[in-house]
Amino acid sequence: MKIGKKIFAVLFIAVAALFVAVFAQRNEGIVNIDLLFHTFSEVPLWLVLLFAFLIGIIFSTLLLAWDLTKIHASLATTKRVNKKLKKKIAILSKESHSEEESTDEEDDDDELHDDGE
Repeated sequence: MKIGKKIFAVLFIAVAALFVAVFAQRNEGIVNIDLLFHTFSEVPLWLVLLFAFLIGIIFSTLLLAWDLTKIHASLATTKRVNKKLKKKIAILSKESHSEEESTDEEDDDDELHDDGE
């Protein structure tokens, strides 16, 4: 199974590299980038687009990590509350069983007193 994963990884990387090469060839124009304090002259368009794509991936990954952290915290809180509720259920169940047993004993005692009369 490990060999299959390696072959898949190599094929995926090869296809991705081919995609980047075709993308770069189709977007070979030269552009100028004017930022607030600096200007980049004669930058290949494919490089600008690739950089923007990578920034988008990084930003999306950070948002995903933030959401996963919130979900993990919510899950931990839910587990903690669930544990407390299970304890309460166990206590109430024990109380209910002890009340039933005492009621059964009282009924048995009443029957014994009725038979003695």
